[in-house]
Amino acid sequence: MLNSDVPIKSFDEDVLNRSTFAENLANVLLEYDASESFAVGINGKWGSGKTSVINMILEYVEVFANDMDEKPVILRFNPWLCSDPRQLISQFFKQLSSVIKMKKPKLENICDFIDDYADAFDLTVVIPVAGNILSAVGKILGKKAKEYKKSESSDLQKIKDDIIDTLKKENIKIIITIDDVDRLSNEEIVSVFQLIKSLADFPRTIYLLAFDREIVINALADVQKGDGAEYLEKIIQIPYELPSPNLSDIYQIFFNKLESIINIQEESWEKEYWSEMFHFGIKQYLHSIRDVVRFSNTFALKYALLNEHTHPIDLIGLTCLQVFEPQVYSRLPSQKEQLCGGVPVYSDTYTRENEKIEKAYGFIIEGVLEIKADNIKNILMRLFPRLNSIFNNTFGFRRHYNHNKALNTGSISNPDCFERYFALTLEPEAIPQQEINYFLFHASDDELVEAIAKYNVSKKATRLLEHIHAAFESKKNSAADTERAKLVMKCVLRYWHKLDSNDDSEFFAMPFSWRLLFCVESLLKVIGESESYSVMDLMFNDLNVDLSTVITLLRYFEDQHGRFVDKDSESQEKLLTLEEVLGLEKVFINRVVDELEAVILLNNDSAIHIIWFFGQLDELKAKEYTDKMIDSDLVLANLVSAAVVHGKGSDRTVFKMWNVKKENLAEYIDIDEAHKRMSDFVMRDEFAALPENKKENIAALLISMEEKSEIRSMRDGIVASDIEKRLDAIMLQKSASIEP
Repeated sequence: MLNSDVPIKSFDEDVLNRSTFAENLANVLLEYDASESFAVGINGKWGSGKTSVINMILEYVEVFANDMDEKPVILRFNPWLCSDPRQLISQFFKQLSSVIKMKKPKLENICDFIDDYADAFDLTVVIPVAGNILSAVGKILGKKAKEYKKSESSDLQKIKDDIIDTLKKENIKIIITIDDVDRLSNEEIVSVFQLIKSLADFPRTIYLLAFDREIVINALADVQKGDGAEYLEKIIQIPYELPSPNLSDIYQIFFNKLESIINIQEESWEKEYWSEMFHFGIKQYLHSIRDVVRFSNTFALKYALLNEHTHPIDLIGLTCLQVFEPQVYSRLPSQKEQLCGGVPVYSDTYTRENEKIEKAYGFIIEGVLEIKADNIKNILMRLFPRLNSIFNNTFGFRRHYNHNKALNTGSISNPDCFERYFALTLEPEAIPQQEINYFLFHASDDELVEAIAKYNVSKKATRLLEHIHAAFESKKNSAADTERAKLVMKCVLRYWHKLDSNDDSEFFAMPFSWRLLFCVESLLKVIGESESYSVMDLMFNDLNVDLSTVITLLRYFEDQHGRFVDKDSESQEKLLTLEEVLGLEKVFINRVVDELEAVILLNNDSAIHIIWFFGQLDELKAKEYTDKMIDSDLVLANLVSAAVVHGKGSDRTVFKMWNVKKENLAEYIDIDEAHKRMSDFVMRDEFAALPENKKENIAALLISMEEKSEIRSMRDGIVASDIEKRLDAIMLQKSASIEP
């Protein structure tokens, strides 16, 4: 909800408790009954509410005047509508004449005098000088002006005397307000005070002026070449310092504005974090209603665009910098790498990383006034826990960086969420938090599977897994959360082998399988020890869960008990007992045997790994089946393909690489024999019928076996151009062999 930066119009809208001040001053104006004019000055800084106070004063005047026999004439003169000092003066008298005609239509004669007074100024160049009225006519414009100069009405002093005599006779009280005097040019400011002092010092006329005293004094001193304060004192008989608003009232208005924008959920609102952000940073910038309005308008727009995609307290803190420290705000986007993430923990990188962070912070606050530096630091330190590593602030350390929580809440300190705070839109790879919450905690089985497939196609599988890990890491063992964890576990494991893990932009990313393990770990913790094994047993027996997924999980559970690895497992957290892991081994062995007998295992991209681990668990049974496999060239071709792994290389670009694990293949057949049989096999129709990826893998074996190949590159890695050349050569050789 946007708010216009306009003053209040009625004392009913007063939230700063200034209505009493306005009421008392209104009484002073109405009770004044002397024959001389006098001026009241309301002094306050820009945005302090001067106009609002004037509105309340005039409203009270109107209310109290209802009980008076003669109501005062009120003129609200706006000098902003005038383009120069001469026009300012003539317009003042024209407006005064107009308002008297409207309020006192019977006093037509005084209006005529005032109109003549205005016309006289329209046709002269008046240069006000302190203590002196120059009524001499300057440059005369046209024949009418010359004629007017010769008439009696061209005598300014005589016209003024006629106005004064008439006002005394009619006993009219006039209240004139002139607001925002401090926003005029220096020359115009002087003209306003000359108007009050010399040109319109009419009887029973009260001037109510609102201005910033310091600005006005400087303007008077500049134009008058004298003491501006002394000059001002001669004109303003009753100076009032606008009562400063109670800061607690300002803060309450600020809180009310926030609550009207944000649907604050009490249980999820981080009260301690908000308390630190507000008390150590934000409140130092809130001095007036105008500050609150400026902030709330900017924040309302940003929140409307980002709402549930960002951490609301982070967005509030950042918006504070945007509104009140725009130079600092503009420098933040370029420092993402140094601001986001956690504090370095390794001793060999700690000092180096801290130096980078300190340099980034120095760039951000360069040129900032020292008086503002602490406020900025306090906000930045809470937005980015990483800055604590250089400030070592006790309060800041209360909010440590947690990657999963930061992702789940859309925190600016998470590198995956940082850019949305400045672009005001989600990153291309991001998933809206509202969608995540629905699919993980409300969607049906089919809907969740469809969502996983959708995110996979749109290259968002990695982000989805991160959200699953983050979302369930913070959940408890409630019945509802446990059932959702089981459902999510089933859907993820059934679809895992279809997920696209090939993202060329993430050359240095963590192994994709780790993301599955992180998810399973957080899901099992929600499911609880009593049901973890039964759930995993169900998943291992589920034929919709691919064997490549099963072995990934089984190896993880085995590692936790130190099986088949050379490492101490004492410190490892164990999700399942050893007895339960041995039970899952039996399920795995039975599934491998079933797929070997059905001759479908070698179609699995992880076949060589599955067969190897099968041999670790049951060496005799594994040998029985693998000996049968290598009798067939077609089965051997599939085994060779399964022994080829894919990775990425990097030079000027990131590219795909093939790597033949000869040591894995050698466990089942002599590698030279495999090379000879595949060299013959590629010339047969069975090879041509293979899927393209298996053809490429077999070509990779042939290339890797060539001792003096000129096309081998990247050590044992083989690149796409090598594969293409070999497949082209095979086709040419086959064509030549069948020609008559």
